[in-house]
Amino acid sequence: MPDQARDESDLVGEFKQLTENLKAAMQAAWESPGRRQLQEDLKEGLEDMRQSFDQLASDFSKSQTGQQLKTDLEGLGDRARSGELESQVRAELVSLLQRVNKELQAASDRMAETGKSSPDAAPPSDQDSQI
Repeated sequence: MPDQARDESDLVGEFKQLTENLKAAMQAAWESPGRRQLQEDLKEGLEDMRQSFDQLASDFSKSQTGQQLKTDLEGLGDRARSGELESQVRAELVSLLQRVNKELQAASDRMAETGKSSPDAAPPSDQDSQI
């Protein structure tokens, strides 16, 4: 067998052996008592955390703050269903856009006035635009 063919065969064989070794190592790690204990600890910890969150949610929903939040959210839902919330948001958005447009118009007018008052003014230099 030529050396190159033997080297390729050795390389393939080593990769196959590496694959088998990795598979065996992962299998041993998966089946190890340490991994099983870690899994149980995680399950217990997550269950304890779930129970704590359930208790916290229950306590909060019974508290005065929780009841107030529930009432506020129900009121918000009623306003949304009735269209009142949409009308209020729409009115505030229109008002905001009117203010923005007014300010932009004023700025545009000032820039136009500046250009009219000095028609012979030289165009801004590169140095002016870097400021």
